Amino acid sequence: MFRWSRWFYVVAVLYCCTFKVTTAQFDAAEVVKVIEQTMNCYNNKPGLMVSVVKEGKTIFSRGFGVRNIETKEPVTPDTRFGIASVSKSFAATLLVKLLYEKTKRLPLLPTNDQFRVKHIYSNLIYGLITYIAEVIGEDTWENLLTSHLLRPLGMDSTTFATTADLKTLPNLATGYNEFRDEIYPVHTEFSRKWGLLAGSGAVMSTANDMAKWMNFHLSKGRDGNGKRVMDEAHVDEVHKARILTSNTRSVELRKPEFPIMATQNVYAHGFRKGYYRGHERLVHSGSTLGYKALMNLFPEQQIAVFTALTGTDSNYVYRTPLHYFLADLAMGVSDPWLNASTICSFPEPWRRASKSSPVKLDASRRPALNYSLFEGTYHNKAYGFLHVRYNESLETLQLNYGWGSWQMFYTPSSSSEDSTHRFYGKGIDITDLYVYPMYFIQQSKDNEDVIVGLRATAFESALPPVFEKLGVQTNGTKSAQDSAKDSATRCCINTHIILLVVLIGAHLESIV
Repeated sequence: MFRWSRWFYVVAVLYCCTFKVTTAQFDAAEVVKVIEQTMNCYNNKPGLMVSVVKEGKTIFSRGFGVRNIETKEPVTPDTRFGIASVSKSFAATLLVKLLYEKTKRLPLLPTNDQFRVKHIYSNLIYGLITYIAEVIGEDTWENLLTSHLLRPLGMDSTTFATTADLKTLPNLATGYNEFRDEIYPVHTEFSRKWGLLAGSGAVMSTANDMAKWMNFHLSKGRDGNGKRVMDEAHVDEVHKARILTSNTRSVELRKPEFPIMATQNVYAHGFRKGYYRGHERLVHSGSTLGYKALMNLFPEQQIAVFTALTGTDSNYVYRTPLHYFLADLAMGVSDPWLNASTICSFPEPWRRASKSSPVKLDASRRPALNYSLFEGTYHNKAYGFLHVRYNESLETLQLNYGWGSWQMFYTPSSSSEDSTHRFYGKGIDITDLYVYPMYFIQQSKDNEDVIVGLRATAFESALPPVFEKLGVQTNGTKSAQDSAKDSATRCCINTHIILLVVLIGAHLESIV
C-alpha cells in the first residue's frame, strides 16, 4: 500500500509541473465577461454568486443575474443563497470542535460489519450528527454554529432556512426549479422544512461570507485578522481522509478523455478529497430544490472557489467547468483548458453530454387492480409510516409521508415487473419533489389479489426499503432474491440508523 501511495505521489508531483504557470494577476474583467457569456447559454439559472480567495485575501466576490425573476433585483456579493449540502462542511467542523472542547472521547460501539468497509452518502446521518452536536453543546445546532464559528469569523449575513423568515429575509435569492423547460419559484415553506436536518443542508450564506469560511479552512482555523478560532490540529481532523468513495463519472475527469485530471474519490469530514492538475483539493457540492452550490479548496496554493446559483444544474455541467476555469486563473495558469465556449458545451467536446427525458405522467392510465386495494397505511421500522388514499378530485391515488403529499401516477414498466405495480409521484402544494419510482407489491391470497407492501426506491435507490401494509396477512413466502434484499436492507439500517441511535440514546451520558 505504501509503495502505491509513494508512486502516486511521484506521479502527481511530476504531473503538476507539466502545465504552464505564470505570475499573472487574476483578471477580474475576464471573469465577468466569461460568466456573463456563459450564463446566457442557459435560461434556467436566474441568479449566481461567486467568490474566489487566494493567500488569505478575497480576490473576487460578485453577483450575477437577478435574485427574483419578477422584481429583477440584482444579485450582489451579500445576497443570500441556500448552499445545500455544502452545509455539511459546517456540520462536520462544528462537531469536531465540540468533541475536542467538551469531551475526551466517544465510547466504542460494536458494529454489524467491519468499520469503514464501504462509504454511503447519507443526509439522514448528518441529521443525527446535528443532534449529537446539540446534545454535546446543550443548545440548538443553529445557535451552536453561530456562537462557535459564524460570529467569530464575522459571517454575520449567514443564516438558516430553519430559523429565518424566508418571506421577509432581506437580500434573499428566490430559489427556482425547472420542470419540463419551465422555471418556477420553490415555496419558502418547502425550503424551511427540507432544511430540518440542519447540518445536512440548512445553511444560507453569501459570497462575501463564504470567502471568510474558505479562508478559515485554508488558514487552518484562523479568522481574517489571524486570530485563532479553532485549533489547527482539530481542523486537520476535519480535512483528514477517512474512506474511499466510488468514482462518479459526472465529476471525475481523467486522461486521455480530458486534457487534465480531476478526482474526488476520498471522503473526509464534510469534504471530499481529490486532485486537480496534481494539486490536492477539498471539495463539496450542494444541490437542493431551488439552489445549487459548489466549493473547492486548494490548500497547497491557498486558493479556494465558491459558487451558488438558483435554478438547475444537472450533472454539474455548469458549476464544474466554471470552477476549473476560475481555479486556473487564480493559479496563474497561462493556457486554461476552458473558455466561454467550452464552459457552455461542457462536457462536450470531450465527452458526450448525458441527457434524460422525464417520465411522461398520465393520470388516465390505470393499474389492473382497483385503486381501493392500494389504499391503506404502510410501515417500515426505520422510516415510519406511509399513507395511501384515493383522491377524488385528482381521480388518482395520493401518497402522504410526514408533511409531504404526492399525486401518484401509474406508469407501466417497459420490462416485466413480476407482482409489482410501478407509480411515480408528483408533489402536491408545497411538496415540489418528484418521487421516482414506487413499487406496490402484489400477492395472491385465497385466490384473490392483494397489495401487501410498497418498495420505495426514493428513500434509498441501492437498497430500497420495503413498507409493509398494515392489516394484511401475507402468505409468508419470499423469494430468495427478496430475502437477500431484506437482509441487505436490515444490514444498511443497522449500520447507519440503529448504531447511531444507540450512540445517542445509550452512550452520550457516559461520555468522559
